[in-house]
Order: sequence, then structure tokens, then C-alpha cells
Amino acid sequence: MWHFRLVKGESMLPSYRPGQTIIVSHSRCFGIGDVVVVFMQSREALKRITDMKDGKVFVEGDNPDKSTDSRQLGWIVDRHIVGIVTWPKKKLKGRW
Repeated sequence: MWHFRLVKGESMLPSYRPGQTIIVSHSRCFGIGDVVVVFMQSREALKRITDMKDGKVFVEGDNPDKSTDSRQLGWIVDRHIVGIVTWPKKKLKGRW
């Protein structure tokens, strides 16, 4: 199943900009470097998986000065991942 989402906020700049449309798949096949929609702080957020262990993921925004993520909130249970961004796919240069 695929869903459209609009990017909100600046936490994923420069990879994804506010107002940009993305397509999210409800796939459970995700890994380090993937950008996912994750349910955190009672809302959906767009973040990149930077580490995984024991059913948990560490997620970070590409723009650390504008992102609230696992650096403040800790590891996220992987079942809180809503889906993976399938379009447009953007890797952060120099990582993964």
C-alpha cells in the first residue's frame, strides 16, 4: 500500500524540503540509511534510520539543528515505523 505525504518542517533539509510531496510504502523492509515516516511524540515525523538493534531504530533528521529525533528521545521501537519513503529516494552524501 502506498500513501502520499507532504514534508513538514526543516528537519530533513537538504534532502527533503517543506511542502514537498513524497510517496510512502507500508513496507517492513527498511535498513540503515533509509528515510522513514515514524510515529513519535504523538505525530508522524520524517527521519533517516542511522542505526538498528534488537527491534529498535535510531532515527535522525538530516538537518540536526532543526530536528527532534533519537538524539533527544532515544531508540524507537521499530513497530512505530509507519512506512519507508519510496519516492523520491535521497541518500545523504557521504553517508551510507
